This record gives sequence, structure tokens and C-alpha cells, in this order.
Amino acid sequence: MKDRRQRAVEWTVGALSGVLVLCLILFLGHEAVFGEVQPARLVVSIAEIEPMDGGTMVTVTVMNQGDKAAAAVTVNASLKEATAPDKQIEFDYIAAHAVRRGAFLFPHPVNHTVLDIQIGGFTEL
Repeated sequence: MKDRRQRAVEWTVGALSGVLVLCLILFLGHEAVFGEVQPARLVVSIAEIEPMDGGTMVTVTVMNQGDKAAAAVTVNASLKEATAPDKQIEFDYIAAHAVRRGAFLFPHPVNHTVLDIQIGGFTEL
């Protein structure tokens, strides 16, 4: 009697597991065929401005809010003063829904009001 009940429980658990696996496969297949994939959508922001010996370090955060990865992402920093040269950082790879950080180093004091940060370009994977 106990052996029969144990086999019934095993078959029930096995059947439920099989149904769950089948549902998961169907869901993933449906998403692969019909799911919308958003292109890479990069957003850059200033995370921190920190004075250092002999200059200022400006830390930036780049978020990829899209469903595709981006490669060779360039971030440009320029001062609103025409005399200062532009600076650039390149991130090799930013995965979908990922966040990467980098820093610009300036040889003089810098604040939010004189700084312009923007995405220069990227390639989509």
C-alpha cells in the first residue's frame, strides 16, 4: 500500500515538473519569436565631482536602458569655455540593462554649470 502511494506521488510530481518545463519552453519560444526588443538606449549622467590634487575628477555613469548591448560607446565631456579641449572616454561594451562608470580628469576646478557630458556614439550588437 505504501509503495503504491509513493509511486503515485512520484508520478504526480514528475508530471507537474514536465508541464512546468513545457510551459517555460513555450514561453521562451514565444518571446524569442514575437517579443519586442528595444535597441540600446544609453543615458549618461554625472555621478560625482571630486576635487583632487592638481585638478578635478568627474565620475560619470552610463546606463543602457535598452534590450540590446552597445559596443565602442564614447562619452564626450566639454567645458563651456572655448579654450579648454574636449575629453573622451570609450567603454568597450555595455550590456543590455547594465550600468558602467568612468571618470574624466581635469587639471583645474570644474562644476556642473560649466560641464557638458553627452554620448558621442556607439555600435549596436
